Amino acid sequence: IGQEPVQLTVRPENGGLTINGMFAGQLGQLRVDGLEIQGRIGRCSYDLQSEGGGAYSGQRSCGRFPEPTTVHRPATLNDQPQGQRAALLALLLASR
Repeated sequence: IGQEPVQLTVRPENGGLTINGMFAGQLGQLRVDGLEIQGRIGRCSYDLQSEGGGAYSGQRSCGRFPEPTTVHRPATLNDQPQGQRAALLALLLASR
């Protein structure tokens, strides 16, 4: 991201993905499945629950107080290989 280092490791786990590593110069771990997006990526942490239809709502904290947020995961995302899926999810969350 810009000139910040990105090095992510992705592993399938219980029907979802666990993403570990460096993103935008920050260490983090993120768990993504059909029920939740939870953990830290970049400078933000997420605690989002699925609302169905690819929408996840809950709290995001980026160094300050938690704030409500909603993320819409594109339906075609699951068609991508897991490495690309992880990178796209990280970028989607970072752009919020």
